[in-house]
Amino acid sequence: MIVPMTKVFLVMKASEAREALTALRRFGAVHVHVQDRETDEVEARRRELERCERALGVLAEYRRRRKGRNGSRLGTEEVCGLVDRVLSLAEERRRLEEEAVGLSSRLEELGPWGDVSDEDIAFLREHGVHVVFCLMTGEQRARLGKDLVCVEVGVKGGRRMCVVVGRGEEPALPEGVEVVRIPKGGRAGVRRNLMRVRERVREVEEALLEAAGSYEELVRMKEEVVRPAWEFERVAASLEQEGPLVWLTGFLPEREKDRLADYARKQAWGALFLDPGEDDPVPTLVENPRAIRIIRPLFDFLDIVPGYREFDISFVFLAFLSVFFAMIVGDAGYGLIFLASSLYILRREYRLTGKVTDAGVLIAWMSLCTVVWGALTGTWFGYEGFARTAPFSWFVVEGVSSWEPEATQTVQLLSFGLGLVHLSIAHLWRFVREIRDGMVVRSFSQLGWLSIIWGLFNVVLNLVVDAARYPILPVSVYGIAIGLLLVVVFGSQEGDGFLKGVARGFAGLFTTVLDVIGSFGDLISYIRLFAVGLATVALAEAFNTMALGAGGSLVGILIAGIILLIGHGLNLVMSALSVVVHGVRLNLLEFAGHLGMEWTGIHYTPFKEPTTPAGDAGDEGTYKDTTIRERSAV
Repeated sequence: MIVPMTKVFLVMKASEAREALTALRRFGAVHVHVQDRETDEVEARRRELERCERALGVLAEYRRRRKGRNGSRLGTEEVCGLVDRVLSLAEERRRLEEEAVGLSSRLEELGPWGDVSDEDIAFLREHGVHVVFCLMTGEQRARLGKDLVCVEVGVKGGRRMCVVVGRGEEPALPEGVEVVRIPKGGRAGVRRNLMRVRERVREVEEALLEAAGSYEELVRMKEEVVRPAWEFERVAASLEQEGPLVWLTGFLPEREKDRLADYARKQAWGALFLDPGEDDPVPTLVENPRAIRIIRPLFDFLDIVPGYREFDISFVFLAFLSVFFAMIVGDAGYGLIFLASSLYILRREYRLTGKVTDAGVLIAWMSLCTVVWGALTGTWFGYEGFARTAPFSWFVVEGVSSWEPEATQTVQLLSFGLGLVHLSIAHLWRFVREIRDGMVVRSFSQLGWLSIIWGLFNVVLNLVVDAARYPILPVSVYGIAIGLLLVVVFGSQEGDGFLKGVARGFAGLFTTVLDVIGSFGDLISYIRLFAVGLATVALAEAFNTMALGAGGSLVGILIAGIILLIGHGLNLVMSALSVVVHGVRLNLLEFAGHLGMEWTGIHYTPFKEPTTPAGDAGDEGTYKDTTIRERSAV
């Protein structure tokens, strides 16, 4: 259920604005309409938050490698210092790694010249021998003086690597010859510098690994102090002012209206409550019983929120996704693996936290549905022998059995039947909603779409399942035609005159016809329930056949085991991905599309204090200054 919201204007004294916002945060139920205004305070707090997140990003990789307990609880100042230190170390690590890459490259470049140093070259020069390391072409080498000795040690980039030796004066080299400078200490010096840099990198890594022990504490501080401070300043920047008064706009659940009115009276605020307007950015709060709420983690994962005036499809989504999951995975053996894994995770969660997550319950429920469907179709790890053997054979329904050729049409019919029911629910729901919203005339267009969908169902069965068994009936043709007429006549009614609405409908006739064709495609797309489920069974059966063909020797048994493990593991993963690609799609695109949903909702995020006190609140309940200073130390 989408919780009804009330729009509220709160008026308070400008001189007490920050104290009032602190009190409003304690109330904890008003979703403030935040204006994106960049003040110095908002910018400063945003930088603090970004620095915290960057530090957490650095520590995340070390946290996975760290063994042992987390660090002790830290205060605000200690966390500020930790962030500075982590970012400084991360920058030093980056610089050192770049330096190490440069030194490694330099070491490789100097390799062909041997272990010679600038001191060696200087010593020879003092004794009248000049040694020059250079890159030159064959033509340039031919132009060298007769008194010079040239030793070629390699080739680089099409040019020759040459050591030119001469006595007396420094050798005169042809124009264009590139002289290679040997660094101080030579190749050995570069090697020593590289070892020094790598040693420092190791020390920095150790320091970051140690700092990772405070990862959880830094997360706590970010969520309890830094982020709330940023949110506080954003709300403060959203205040409108007129003389000595300021005000803000927000939304809260209707059930909280009386409580806020009493609270505002005690705080000496002015409060005006209104019904949200059509153009207001009303947030969406979805509340459902626990049995339905288990679908919410999937919505959170997909990051989708219904608009305030749209539909809460949680129950329908859960019900149909459970069936889709079962049919797409299709194998009771795979369902048992999913079920056992989810129950293990749920048990572990309960032992650690005393509660279980909705996501774990959702997976367990859909796994159970898969076991039931797999048992009905006689599919256990894609092996037909199980379906013929008790007790597995007791549960098999021949009409949908994976091993009965005649069952193919039945499962296809079931898939399209689910699509028919799914899309019919969407249009019936819209019909009821439009009547409730006072659009009675327009609501008849939904009955038109319902007639079209049922007529198209007959066409789909004729084209896909069996033309002889499911001929196109005249009633279906009439249903599509009458439905199209209803959509054209009533679908564009906006309350400004019936004839105007009819004119708009006929003007958009071409688009409506395209929508009818799209509805045919939507209905036929439910064949994926049959096709993907069939593919899962076929792959499992193929891997079983390969394993059985490996032979009965010890080596053959070992190979068969590997084939079964890899094959079924791959099939298991692919079937799980197929649920996301196909099962979720049928709900979000086909069903939600016919329901007219755009998923443009705004998360209901009330302005409230952190769940767990940070321990740094002052007597008034305001947070202390938590500015994370940008230090110059590197």
